[in-house]
Parts: sequence; structure tokens; C-alpha cells
Amino acid sequence: MTASSLPVVFSGMVYQDDLLENPFFNPPFGVCSTAFFAAYLLLDIAIGWFYYREKLDPITGWLHHALYLSICITAIQLGATGLFMLACFMELPTIFLSLGHIHAPWRNDLIFGSVFFLTRIVYHGYLIWHVKVHMPSNYYFYVLAILVLPMHLYWFYRFAMQQIRNWRRSRSLALEQSSGV
Repeated sequence: MTASSLPVVFSGMVYQDDLLENPFFNPPFGVCSTAFFAAYLLLDIAIGWFYYREKLDPITGWLHHALYLSICITAIQLGATGLFMLACFMELPTIFLSLGHIHAPWRNDLIFGSVFFLTRIVYHGYLIWHVKVHMPSNYYFYVLAILVLPMHLYWFYRFAMQQIRNWRRSRSLALEQSSGV
């Protein structure tokens, strides 16, 4: 989704008027990409049910996937798949997270956390502003973007707390080793 969002992100940054008036904002490619993502969400839950059920949190798994599935369907119905694709750029940190799961040495929490913060917090804030300023009559997308932000803030908070725990644990081990205990 990140790669397919790049042309739309570039186009969305260039157009400074109503995003839905942009000729690139409901391309057939956008409809196909959005439908593909909807199918992915369904498959992720179905496969997860059988293979990694313990990882499917009620809020960040089930609710998150159901919410995004309904957003995909609504974007297709409203002819606003390009606007959805703008938001898909926020999936960029998932690439770094997945690389670490595929091959542990590729895991880099600093890169993941930085990219997550820049895309899911900073860029998300920019999108909220952009939609509010350039689409003042369409409250659906504005409210939707605001409602999703707390989930990203919550995930980043959990990530930051995990990093603090890891840092304290490694610091404690280093002090124990240096004191010969």
C-alpha cells in the first residue's frame, strides 16, 4: 500500500484545492489498490485466527481491521480512493516492522520508531490539517482522520514504553556486569 500510495501522495501535495477535484484522486488504480487492501484486511484476520490468534488484540486487531475495511468500502463508494491512498502512506513503518519479523538482524527499533513517528503522527497531523483546509465542506474524512489518530498515538506510546523498559533492562545488566555481580 505504501508503494501504491506514492503517486497519490505526490499529487496530493501538489494540488492545493479540493482534493476530490484532483484528477488523480479516484483512478482505477486507486480503486484496485483500495479493494486489494480490503481483501488483505479480511485475509489477515482469517489467517490470524488460525495461525497467530494470540497476537490479535481486540482493539488493535479486530476493531482496527473492521474499521479500515469499512473505510475502504466507503472510499470506493464515495469515489475518494485517492484520499484513502494518501493515508496509506502511513503504512511505511509496517515495512520496517515486518523486516524485523522476517529476519531478526534486520530489526532496527530506532528506524521503525522514527518512521512511525514521522508518518503516523506528524504526517497524519498534516493530513488532518490538509483535509480541514482544502475540504471544509466534507466533515466525514476530517472526523475520520481525527478518530484514527488516537490509535496511532496509543501504539507509539506503547512502543516508547517498550523501548524505555528495554533500555533500563540493558543498563541494569551492564551495571551488574561492570560491578562483577
